Amino acid sequence: MEIFKGFGKKYLKEAGFEPNDFVQMAMQLAAYRLYGRPVGTYEASQTRKFRHGRTETIRPLSLESEAFVKCMGLKPHDEGDIATCEDRLYLLDQAVLKHSEYGAEAVQGMGVDRHFFGLSQSMEPGENEPALFSNPLFQDSKNWRFSTSFVTYAPGFAPTADDGVGIGYLIEKDSCFFTITSRKDNGYAEKFRDLLEEALQEMGELVKPVQ
Repeated sequence: MEIFKGFGKKYLKEAGFEPNDFVQMAMQLAAYRLYGRPVGTYEASQTRKFRHGRTETIRPLSLESEAFVKCMGLKPHDEGDIATCEDRLYLLDQAVLKHSEYGAEAVQGMGVDRHFFGLSQSMEPGENEPALFSNPLFQDSKNWRFSTSFVTYAPGFAPTADDGVGIGYLIEKDSCFFTITSRKDNGYAEKFRDLLEEALQEMGELVKPVQ
């Protein structure tokens, strides 16, 4: 388990952010810097309000999150960067807003992934598969290189792709806990750990109130 002691939910709420949305965007930034591009991301969501309800998928990767991480860049910014703090903060605001909206929809059972799964399971034997299911973009969107879940226990879980990373996390008052896993042969867990700490520190400074 890795512990980030820079801040937790108290600091983020004072800065005007929902902690989970903010940390998910920090993980998006770290994943972007790890893979060199945005990648399919799974976040577990509960649908317990429904009878027999289990889970739905929140997709933290969005057009808004992509705009934010690309503005932040593959490496931390310096004074010579064109993007201003205001630019980055605006894009972060848009990204966390979109994540919050999709999360609310998923809890209501209005995500897309269980719907697509249901459609695939409703096909009759010998029936031709809809073209959507074989579309390369659709297939890539379901390749969960980055699998995340808010958990309250330490063991975490394994990644769902050979070249993927599994992240179990917990946000406390003044710290964040992460259980990061990957295959030993790629060493992504250690690389992602360092990139995530870097992203959290950088974004924490970005939202720091002017004294």
